[in-house]
Amino acid sequence: MKTFLDRIVRIWKTDQALVLTGFNLFCALVFLLTADPFGLFRRTYGNADPFFPYSTSELERIQIGRRGYETVLEKRNGTWVVDVRGISGRSDERKVFYFLNMILNLRKFFLLETDSGKREEYGLAGDELRLEVETGSGEISALEIGIAGAGGNGAAVRTPTTGEIWLVEENLNAAAGRGDEEFFFSKRPFSESLDPQEIHTILIFSPKNPESVFEWRRTSREEWEQVRGNRNDLCGPKECGTWIAQTLNVSADRILKKPFREKVLPLAPTEGISVEFRTDSDSIHKFEWIGTTEQKEPVFKTETDSVFFVMEPSFLDRFRKPTANEGPRF
Repeated sequence: MKTFLDRIVRIWKTDQALVLTGFNLFCALVFLLTADPFGLFRRTYGNADPFFPYSTSELERIQIGRRGYETVLEKRNGTWVVDVRGISGRSDERKVFYFLNMILNLRKFFLLETDSGKREEYGLAGDELRLEVETGSGEISALEIGIAGAGGNGAAVRTPTTGEIWLVEENLNAAAGRGDEEFFFSKRPFSESLDPQEIHTILIFSPKNPESVFEWRRTSREEWEQVRGNRNDLCGPKECGTWIAQTLNVSADRILKKPFREKVLPLAPTEGISVEFRTDSDSIHKFEWIGTTEQKEPVFKTETDSVFFVMEPSFLDRFRKPTANEGPRF
């Protein structure tokens, strides 16, 4: 000990600046470890352990819902598809990605209970939402979702494997649609991946009057030619591109899926519209007016009879002649 002190004294006498620098560094290190002014060692919600330690690219299948009323989100060829008891359709990808990111942000930070003895107090009595996540490697993880936190923020969740009940900051019930089975279905009749520039032919006709056909073909990048019928008021040589973009971007007021909760009334013999877009890849995208709701809203279908699109009544105006007020004319 004496030898060590003698060495310090010699260093102090020969190089006081070095000793002061070392002492200051030592004090700074002690301050950082004890005060942690930058939060480097502080445990927060954001750096706590995740419930689902995966990346978005690893997820292949998500199941959410109450027992017997589950909604399945499944990745097929890189695209998320919705399936509800055998009824499949395109997903609203914005809602899906928001939900996926929320799932991956869930953290084990606020532990409420270490066992399930009080699960009923947290809305986990057996009729709760159940979230199941599956990765491409087949790994499956689950979480049960109970009541929301104060003011609707956050939610109580339970891990089935441990029985622990946690409070998470995310509002899972809202992000999952609060049990609405149509929530994740896309309200857009046409896929967002359909490029307007790939469309080379437009057909509009009445299925009940096949002779009444209107057809346009692209002659250049910006110009179109009507080859059948006489409806330049609908799609002029230089306006077809705008009309296509507006039609592809339209969103339904709501969707209907089987079993239909609303009655779809059949059209009159003189009514009906079928629209076809044909693309460079030889695919055909159909959109057909098939009926109305009891509130006179037009109901359209695309490639399936299982999901219908309820449009605003004004949507039919884009098919009407300028002088017609009572309905589309073909």
